[in-house]
Amino acid sequence: MSLLIGISSLLLLLAFSYYLTGRFRQFAIEKNVIDIPNARSSHTQIKPRGAGIIFVSLTLVTAMVALSLHLIDRHEAWVIVPSTLAIAAVSFLDDWRGVSTKIRFLVQILAATNCVLALGGVPDWLFTVSSVHLGVRGSILAIYGIVWSINLFNFMDGTDGIAATEALFVFAIGGWVTWHAGGHEIAWLCYAVCALIIGFLAWNWPNSKVFMGDVGSAFLGCLIVIVALLAQQLYQVPFTVWLIAYSAFWFDASVTIIRRFLAKQPIYQAHRSHAYQRLCQSGYSHQQLLFVVIFLNTILAILAINSFYSPQYILDNLFIALCLCTTYYVWVERRFPKSLADKHQAEKMQEMAT
Repeated sequence: MSLLIGISSLLLLLAFSYYLTGRFRQFAIEKNVIDIPNARSSHTQIKPRGAGIIFVSLTLVTAMVALSLHLIDRHEAWVIVPSTLAIAAVSFLDDWRGVSTKIRFLVQILAATNCVLALGGVPDWLFTVSSVHLGVRGSILAIYGIVWSINLFNFMDGTDGIAATEALFVFAIGGWVTWHAGGHEIAWLCYAVCALIIGFLAWNWPNSKVFMGDVGSAFLGCLIVIVALLAQQLYQVPFTVWLIAYSAFWFDASVTIIRRFLAKQPIYQAHRSHAYQRLCQSGYSHQQLLFVVIFLNTILAILAINSFYSPQYILDNLFIALCLCTTYYVWVERRFPKSLADKHQAEKMQEMAT
């Protein structure tokens, strides 16, 4: 594929995404597919949700067209398409009518297992310059990683533009390093996802006019780990590079869920305890929060790319990324403690109940 054709196709995808997201917004309003603010919400206005189905559908169509044009092979398509399609389908049903947590979790496990089986298992993990053989434990870790990423991305999709921006950074960095590792087909798919997300983000930027819904967040969370595993298996891109690029989300989600578990709070119950949510509660607007996240992700992007080109420093860069995320988390904790967020949520729920 020539550079001109590649850029033209990405611009076309961006335009499709922007146009169809706008059309979906009108459709969602007519069909009453809306998100109503509650005590756990970080927004105050009723808005259409589920618009992620647009970039999800276009991503899957793009993958199948790429397969027909031999831009990706059958193995790559089989790893990506069935699992992400299953996640998108059950998540869209959840946005539309509601699906029980047990059913969604079962589908997530089955989809993750199918992905790992399609990969032929993930017995070896490339964390640094040399791989670590984990055997069956490696495959179990991969399944767990996919399921956790699906849920954490959903947890972190609570303010305007934050999930789309995070995905844009992760896929842009992943595409860059995978391209330079020789994985041009996977890299182009990453860039295609970036173009589609930009088209959606034009509608989702603060003050947003539409939400991606679970269909978008679950799909992106699933796709990030699947593409990272493909890049590791086929092109020896260290998984740690993706881990660094993705750390703004998984760190916040993981630390918060651990704190809720230790406090004996329901870990799957919707809440406003994440650092990004508490930063908004402290007085930051959604747009100001987004600029903080962009600044954080820019530094993480530099660390991730440096880790790819200088793998001998990969663990040092991971440590710096963790220190950076810890500093951000502690800063938010000082501005607006989790205990105060829990108290405010309980008070709001009591007010709504009365």
